[in-house]
Amino acid sequence: MAQTYARVNETRKPTADLIYEDEWTDPGATAKATSFTLAYGDLDTPPPISGVCATEWAPNCRIVINYEQNVHPLWDLNREVLDTDGVTVLEDNTCTSCHAPTDDGGMAQVPAGQLDLTNGASPAEPLHFNAYRELLFPDNEQELVNDALVDRLVDTGEVLRDEEGNPILDANGMQQPIFATVPVQASMSVNGARASRFMTLFQAGGTHEGRMTDAELRLIAEWLDIGAQYYNNPFDAPED
Repeated sequence: MAQTYARVNETRKPTADLIYEDEWTDPGATAKATSFTLAYGDLDTPPPISGVCATEWAPNCRIVINYEQNVHPLWDLNREVLDTDGVTVLEDNTCTSCHAPTDDGGMAQVPAGQLDLTNGASPAEPLHFNAYRELLFPDNEQELVNDALVDRLVDTGEVLRDEEGNPILDANGMQQPIFATVPVQASMSVNGARASRFMTLFQAGGTHEGRMTDAELRLIAEWLDIGAQYYNNPFDAPED
């Protein structure tokens, strides 16, 4: 089929974009597949490819997806839905408008879905952005207590006991319950896009359907499928 196409048209050339065109089905057939293009040029954030390679693919061209440079900017990208006047904001679907530890007024809030996508270093790994760790590593559920975000603790049903197994009583003679944090599973997986709950939210019928473009979802899916590396290119990592 490739040889026939090359003879009739021209030899295909590699490209960084995903382009599908059903060229083999009879044009008059009702079952002809829908054509589509997923292009890095449609991104409003830095693409994972140089400008030269985006227009003319060469053997030394590479797609490099580093989290900080290519994925993280998606969370702060303006996604406001404006009225016909171009000014009135009907909805603000910017990721960090909901997935943040504070609201627009600076008041503490529980990030939507227990997922914080804001800027800043992770307390668990200072060399990583906090949002990266929130997406890919288990965390503790949080709640607001006296206007402060703290880990939520639940009664395990067990009590503190001494070495002999006897309950330890407090100053009032009451047994002391044991509390534990509530785990929150990561929404992304290094096993790939199909193993990541995150991607299902943007599918048809998902709670976030239409909030990200196909080009953006393609970028995230590719990044997950190659292992969700913080630095896809190890030479971009700091030396220290």
